[in-house]
Amino acid sequence: MLQFMTDLRIETVKVDSLKFDPTNARKHHGKNLEAIAGSLKLFGQRKPIIVTPDNIVVAGNGTLEAAKNLGWTEIAISRTPVGWTWDQIKAFALADNRTAELAEWDAEVLKEQLLELDSVGWELEQFGFISLQPPLNPMDEWTGMPDYESDDKVAAFRVSIAFPTEQDANDFFTKIDRPKKGSMWWPTDDGHIGSTVKLNYVADE
Repeated sequence: MLQFMTDLRIETVKVDSLKFDPTNARKHHGKNLEAIAGSLKLFGQRKPIIVTPDNIVVAGNGTLEAAKNLGWTEIAISRTPVGWTWDQIKAFALADNRTAELAEWDAEVLKEQLLELDSVGWELEQFGFISLQPPLNPMDEWTGMPDYESDDKVAAFRVSIAFPTEQDANDFFTKIDRPKKGSMWWPTDDGHIGSTVKLNYVADE
């Protein structure tokens, strides 16, 4: 243990000098990379990524990719011991990922901390969480809206919504508590806005 601790030296190297691990068993999807990038922007790099003596990243591939996406030119690293075999390096990479996975959140403590940060203006989405503010009630958006008449009765029932990302679309359907689909009636058959009224209009024409 003492030998490994004395080997821990932090260097700053050029981002372009590092190589991703081609055998990395950990995949980083878009949302994960956005959260890593958000953390880097908010807090900077607070721990080094781990690389081999020949500059292959064995722990921190996601951090490297997020740093590249942010346009970073330098990054902090620590190297695996020179005497390690490739088997030792791969075992370390797997252990590094797995030990983090086996930890569990204390749900109540986590909720309290997120609510506290949310209440003072932290954008939790930037580092991978969602806002804990009460969800919007979509029907509230109609409160106070003026009545109107339109000759184009069919168009009055058609609303197109475009989302900038897939996650935004997922969040929308979560808020209205409906399965995600390309089109739908909402609300359904309510006597004012739903499908029954529209079908009657079309039949009358």
